[in-house]
Amino acid sequence: LRGLTGTDFVPADQLEAGAEVSEAMVADYEVPEAKGQRLVFVNGRFASELSDTSGFADGVHVGNFADVDDVEAEVSERFGKIAEYYADDYFLNLNSAGFSDGAYVVVPKDTKVEGVVHLLYISTESGEQYAAHPRNLVVVGQGSKMTMVEDYVGPHSSVYFNNVVNELA
Repeated sequence: LRGLTGTDFVPADQLEAGAEVSEAMVADYEVPEAKGQRLVFVNGRFASELSDTSGFADGVHVGNFADVDDVEAEVSERFGKIAEYYADDYFLNLNSAGFSDGAYVVVPKDTKVEGVVHLLYISTESGEQYAAHPRNLVVVGQGSKMTMVEDYVGPHSSVYFNNVVNELA
């Protein structure tokens, strides 16, 4: 932890515009089985122009937290429950303090999601050291099935920290 505690990280959502992320870059990390079921985040923030949610079945709800004012009851009632169990966890508390966006996926009861759900987090080149604290909530109803892949990618020449919390229910 010494390397983290001795570094002054800028919150990722306060970065000045940096390297652009293109569709070609996203294609480099494509998961073929996730066609139409990909949510892309750049520096911890949802990128709708790079995401494709056209393949999700009716009844499956996906989105991101920063762009919704009124999330469905299933999401709001379950979001943050993990904190009750791990109140003393340093990284969970750091995530809670710095959280600004993340994905949610809600699969209703007795539903099979075909293919793969792909969450792609891309960190970009920056002259500043930065941190992103996304939180993902996945709710899979009783008798349902879903496969999800998360990828966290970025340049080796920058200093960045992704402190992710996944809540699964």
